Formats: sequence, structure tokens, C-alpha cells
Amino acid sequence: MYIRIGLVVAALGIVTWVVLTMNGLDLIVCPLTWLFDIPCPSSGTTRTLHALLRGNIAYAMTLNPINLLLCMLFAAIIFVILIRSKSTDMLRNDLRIMEQIFRKPLVFIPFILLVIFNWIGVIQKGL
Repeated sequence: MYIRIGLVVAALGIVTWVVLTMNGLDLIVCPLTWLFDIPCPSSGTTRTLHALLRGNIAYAMTLNPINLLLCMLFAAIIFVILIRSKSTDMLRNDLRIMEQIFRKPLVFIPFILLVIFNWIGVIQKGL
């Protein structure tokens, strides 16, 4: 029950943040950017979400391709978990399964390499 409430609160927080930034409020939430003026690997996430909400998928891809994929992946995961999990035990089991999948080197290592290469691209773009 608490995990499901936490997921809903997190989703509402993200939606609120996106709506506020779409209305011109400039929020810098990345500590790396705030402290060192270096873009983080997920730089451009807000702009990617804005483009997706406006239906501009091509622009979202040019900003930060991994953000587009991760936004769609996490939205699908949250949707499936909330729909599928009828009890807290099922939700915990689903989260354990996802954790086990991401602990496998064949999943973890390519994911980390993808994030590193994406980060290089983000720095080069100056996002």
C-alpha cells in the first residue's frame, strides 16, 4: 500500500514539476549542474518531457535520446505495476524481479555504457 502511494506521489511530483517548468519557472534540480556547472547524464529531461507532452517526438529525440527512452520505459513500468499489483506483496515481488534483472551484468554493463556515451553527447551538445 505504501509503495503504491509513494509511486503515485512521485508521479504527481514529476507532473507538477513539468507543468511549473512549462509555465516558465526555471528550476535547476541537478546538484551536478548547480554546484559544478557540468550537465548531468539526464540533462534535458524536462525539455524532453515538454516535447513529449506537446507530441514533438522528433525534437525530444534530438535533445537527449536516452531520456526519451527512459521516460517511456519508466511510464510503462509504473503503469504496469500500478495496474498489475493488487496487493503489496505482488508489488514488492515485481520490484524484486526488476531489481534482479538490472543486477545481471548483461543488462547492467550495457546500460551503464549507454549512460556514459549519452553523457558525452550531452556535454558536447551543451545541454
